[in-house]
Amino acid sequence: MQLEEQFGSLQEEVDVKTRKLKKLWAKYQAATSEIRDLEQEFQREREDMLDTIRDLTKQVRLKDLIIGNFVPPLEARAIEARSVWDGEADTWSLPRQDLAGNVLRAERRAGSAAGLLRPETEYARQRKQYDVNPRYKHDNIINMEVDLPESTTQEFEGPGMVSRVNATLSTPLDLPDEDVVFQAVENTLGTNPNLNANPKPLNANPQPRPKH
Repeated sequence: MQLEEQFGSLQEEVDVKTRKLKKLWAKYQAATSEIRDLEQEFQREREDMLDTIRDLTKQVRLKDLIIGNFVPPLEARAIEARSVWDGEADTWSLPRQDLAGNVLRAERRAGSAAGLLRPETEYARQRKQYDVNPRYKHDNIINMEVDLPESTTQEFEGPGMVSRVNATLSTPLDLPDEDVVFQAVENTLGTNPNLNANPKPLNANPQPRPKH
């Protein structure tokens, strides 16, 4: 219980109470500032918790979507029934995972003895040498053969070869009125009807047309 103070004069009472009011105002300002800081910190924590809740909700929805579309319902319920909550790790876990099928299997697939990209049987290795079926191949399964057109030029057979156009190039253009006979040259690419032609004389008179 606060005792009543005795003051010698009115001015002394005013000074004492003024000092007390200043101290109380300072405490009030400090308390108000602390409350404001606590409110801001609480707002930041609240926003962080809301962001965490949104992220966890997205992950749960994604996992539910994957489980609902790719995991059979019986298997999903069996895994859910076997799961155990681990309080120390703060997570769900499945016991005896060391005996799962994926762990007991080989970690790496056996490679091919011949150094190919995948294992290959001896039957497939022999069959692909003459069979174009892509089932016996591990690469280049599409065989796109190109049909080359028939060559229309004469192949070079060495300095002593006889060209097929020499006879035509060596024929003079101002021969008398007689038939010109070309000498046939051996054709290595098939018959050409233009080499054995009997052209008409260059200065032959045309036959007159009969009059009606």
